[in-house]
Amino acid sequence: MYIMRFKCIGNGNGTYLRDWTLNMPTAGNADQPVTSFKAKTVRRTIRALEYLASGERQATVMDLVRSLDVPQSSMSELLSALVDAGVLTRDSNLKYYRAAPRLAAIGLATQPGGIAAGTLFRIMDDLSHSTRLPIGLFGINRLHVQVQRLSVPPIDRECDAQLASGPQIDPLRVDAESSIHLSLSEIGLLLLSALGSGQSDKVLWRLLAEVPPGQKFDYGDACRKVRDIQAVSSSTGPAGFAPGWKATAVLLPAGIASQPLALAALYPGALAPDRAKLVSMLRESVRAIPGAQTEPEPELAESVAA
Repeated sequence: MYIMRFKCIGNGNGTYLRDWTLNMPTAGNADQPVTSFKAKTVRRTIRALEYLASGERQATVMDLVRSLDVPQSSMSELLSALVDAGVLTRDSNLKYYRAAPRLAAIGLATQPGGIAAGTLFRIMDDLSHSTRLPIGLFGINRLHVQVQRLSVPPIDRECDAQLASGPQIDPLRVDAESSIHLSLSEIGLLLLSALGSGQSDKVLWRLLAEVPPGQKFDYGDACRKVRDIQAVSSSTGPAGFAPGWKATAVLLPAGIASQPLALAALYPGALAPDRAKLVSMLRESVRAIPGAQTEPEPELAESVAA
């Protein structure tokens, strides 16, 4: 799980990244619903692979046991099965596990060119470094907006001396399993706009019936807002994954993926980046992805920019 901690300096004109850490979600998390043994095994498998993809590149059984809070016997059995399946390898000293080329081959074979070639992910990393903001890739999972990937900026050590004063910002906690109802996030509304008015209206009606009382919304207002967003293919508003955080997001052009995807810059609400510049940077970047079918850039609507 990525945990972003920002701190505003002075009157909020400057905001610096204090630090970020990667904590893998644990199987013993009380916030997670009770799942069957098979579902738990699938989640452990995904988290083990994510650990190897997080920059560690290799791990011992105990590395994964400590990080994922999984019994050693269960983790050893899982890793052994993944080695037998050819998606992990084990070194000659029988100590370290690493991802095998077959794992990449399976994943890349299912994705369009821009994703399979890694172009989209490299663009996300470049954007995160240049803007010094987290850049997220988001998609629709049933009635939820879900994080598909997150690029985080480098730690700004030079600013540490300036962090003695200023209000703290609630941390942003996200991981690849993070998801919230589409209606709670500006990113979710943007993704809904890609479905077309008829389909998005139906999804909003289902959402209205499913969300708890404290998250109910005005159906007519939500439908109108999705149509406004549809006219410009971008949006700025509450990110939804943490209090006080905002997102400026654009839809990925057709041809990049088989499902609606959005690219979003995430930042504390106290930070006021140039929204038009952010949107322009995001759009210009995704146009460089092979297979992107670009259209004339729409003007930003005032109702959406608010």
